[in-house]
Amino acid sequence: MLVKTFLVPPDTAPTELIEKDLTRRGVAYEAIDILRQEQPGETEKKAVSQAVTLESETDKMEDILPLLKSTMDY
Repeated sequence: MLVKTFLVPPDTAPTELIEKDLTRRGVAYEAIDILRQEQPGETEKKAVSQAVTLESETDKMEDILPLLKSTMDY
């Protein structure tokens, strides 16, 4: 068994990585399976912001922040 690892962009088709008739040290190999595995830390992230307006009896930030939800549905 021979394992070959590729680090490629996320939009790369796995079929593009298959090599035909691979021979290594005189032994012929045939690709029978290909596995896609995302590596930790290689995920796509996107920062999202949303303006929220609410009425308050004060303009002190420490009094306003508890009125807001700590998380929002995305």
